[in-house]
Amino acid sequence: MRGRSCAGGYRESSLVFRTIPSGKFFPLAFELRLAKYPENAQRDAKHAEAVAALWQRYWQREEANRAAGRREPALDAFRWLIEELRVSLFAQELRTPFPVSYKRLEKAWKEISAG
Repeated sequence: MRGRSCAGGYRESSLVFRTIPSGKFFPLAFELRLAKYPENAQRDAKHAEAVAALWQRYWQREEANRAAGRREPALDAFRWLIEELRVSLFAQELRTPFPVSYKRLEKAWKEISAG
């Protein structure tokens, strides 16, 4: 398997799957989420809150990195893990290229935090 190991033990090569925007994939995921929203707004809100907390962590670290003039490839990978988690939660029928869950993102965050 090619690519360096990064956040959550994923290989960079596996994260490239959707990092090159096709212009269609994530908008389609958003459309599916909107279509499902009326069916279970509480479920959506619960997941949205949890995903927002992950984004907040990401952005705080990203801002600190920018201020320090550094870049963390593992943090870049974490960002795409959040995107894939959103697909997994809100547009399951699109599937993710690898298993992703809150637990896996927490593990990835611990690895990033440990430096």
